[in-house]
Amino acid sequence: MEIKKRRYATAGIKYWKVTLARENSAIATVRAYALETGHGKLPVGVRPLRSTNYLLAGEWTPADDDGIRFEFPLPIIIPWSGLDF
Repeated sequence: MEIKKRRYATAGIKYWKVTLARENSAIATVRAYALETGHGKLPVGVRPLRSTNYLLAGEWTPADDDGIRFEFPLPIIIPWSGLDF
C-alpha cells in the first residue's frame, strides 16, 4: 500500500479509501486524503524523505446522519443510502 501511495503522490493524485465492515455487507468508513506538497519547519540539515505526503482531510461513518459531504475540489454529497450494496 505504501508503494502505491508513493506512486499516486508523485503523480499528484488525491485518493479516497473505503473500509468495509467485517460483520456485514456494509461500508464502515470513508476517508478522503489530500495531497500535501510542502512540509513543516524541519531542523537544519534535515530533509523530508519525499516531497509529497497524504493528509487525512475527511472521514465519515454511517453514524454521520448527513452522509458524506466534501467541498473540495468540487462539492460532493453522498447519502449513506446511496452506498448500500
